[in-house]
Amino acid sequence: MAVWGNADPAPARQEAAAVAAPARESSWHDMKRLDFTVAGRPALVIVPDKPLPGNPWIWRTEFFNAFPATDIALAKKGFHIGYINMENMYGSPDAMKLMDAYHNYVTREYGLDPKPVLEGLSRGALFAFNWASLNPGKVAGLYVDAPVCDFKSWPGGKGKGKGSPEDWKRLCQAYRLTPEQALAYKKNPVDTLLPLAKAKIPILAVVGDDDDTVPVSENTAVVEKKYRKLGGPIHVIHKPGVSHHPHGLQNPAAIVNFAFRAAGAAPPVRVVCIGDSITFGSGANREERWSARLQNALGEKYEVFNLGISGTTLQHEGDSPYAVKNNYTIARQIEGDIILIALGTNDSKPANWKNAAAFSGTMRDWSGG
Repeated sequence: MAVWGNADPAPARQEAAAVAAPARESSWHDMKRLDFTVAGRPALVIVPDKPLPGNPWIWRTEFFNAFPATDIALAKKGFHIGYINMENMYGSPDAMKLMDAYHNYVTREYGLDPKPVLEGLSRGALFAFNWASLNPGKVAGLYVDAPVCDFKSWPGGKGKGKGSPEDWKRLCQAYRLTPEQALAYKKNPVDTLLPLAKAKIPILAVVGDDDDTVPVSENTAVVEKKYRKLGGPIHVIHKPGVSHHPHGLQNPAAIVNFAFRAAGAAPPVRVVCIGDSITFGSGANREERWSARLQNALGEKYEVFNLGISGTTLQHEGDSPYAVKNNYTIARQIEGDIILIALGTNDSKPANWKNAAAFSGTMRDWSGG
């Protein structure tokens, strides 16, 4: 059942009512998955075990189940997850009709919040930005990851990026544009930010600074500069030394926090525990570590992260400095509300304490003082 082409959006709305019923039920990471069709396209909804009030949801616009850590974390905390297959449509006007049909259906049939958080990974950002600019009153926020914000950059490859000739050909066909018309196209996300800014839609972007597929300078950096100038709220998390993949963060807590706040829900307070073996709880069972006891004492409104590493030092000149460990990167990406730092024991070792004069300065640097 095709609703693409120059057809009026009305057929898409009509076909949304022709969804296969009942939906086929299966399991996704121990949660209910419902598969059905909308406007002839495969679609699904992930239903959390304990939905949050108002049924907030995040709408994955492309690549369902790729790099799923954020979706899993949100679903386990009460978010529904939505998706309709729009493969090889690159956010084109016909894809916008499908998104209209899907949104109409899931908000009506499943009672999902009329204002989802849109999630656009890579080319998925074309769908997210384009639909948000057409429907700013139906969007709670945008989480975009290594996002394509100008298709001249990718797949066009007309700047610093490698491009993809095959995707460029398919994109031109999806938009019904010649290559020359595509290069002159003025409705890329970098061009259509005003409606989002007027609606104060928050944007979270996660980017790898070494992305040579979708260069930051031609995509996210352009959006960030323009959106700030327009008065729109945007936050960019940079991943130094990372290319286009992997998407997401090693711990998705900051993205989860963004989705909660965008949807008007109260996110858990993030407590990040940084330290050595005392923090890690070396020699103790997981449930007996003090971080676990802290979690039990604080309850479900808090989320405690134990990022301790045995043997580490506060000093950068120590024999095992914490700041060069991967857990330090994770700790920064979490963007905790409360940070507990318990480092220094291993700095007192004779081999490390020879740099004692640097200890107090490093402590000030870590504490922001």
